[in-house]
Amino acid sequence: MVSPLLAILSITADWQHKDVVKFYALQPRRLVILAAKYVAVTGFSILVVGTACLCGLLVAAALAWVANAPVVYGSFALSLWQVVCAVLVGSVSGAAVASAVLSTPLAIVFVLVQSTVLDLLIGLVPNVPVAYLQSGTFSSFLAEGGDILPALSSAVLWIVIPAAVGARRHVTKDIA
Repeated sequence: MVSPLLAILSITADWQHKDVVKFYALQPRRLVILAAKYVAVTGFSILVVGTACLCGLLVAAALAWVANAPVVYGSFALSLWQVVCAVLVGSVSGAAVASAVLSTPLAIVFVLVQSTVLDLLIGLVPNVPVAYLQSGTFSSFLAEGGDILPALSSAVLWIVIPAAVGARRHVTKDIA
């Protein structure tokens, strides 16, 4: 849940300040700046999660050493892959929503409501293909596999469409 919020703060931060004037004076191709933000946000989120996982491993090793017990890693690689997939999708979807909305509070509220309330409400509507509409379907597909059509539908709905709207807004927005 942290990666979409980091992405939102990163994407919308410069629109609240006059820094955007400097960015676009140095690089007038706005989509290059937007793409660089997407890459930077995703890389930073992976770095934060990687650091947290490394700290967790170090604490587990230290506790095992103090307790004189072996560390059992079990399916650590699978768990790490699932976390990486969730962070990647969360970062990109958060950046896409933020670039579409260009408002930090609105983007944060939208992402929180969408992931906690909207996904649950979709499941309550009868005769609705839930997997095609829920936001977590794409990251679940990347992490665990499954049907590709619901994953593509989820990716288009929650990543591609907001990213396209955001790209259009970045190209046409005035920077007075």
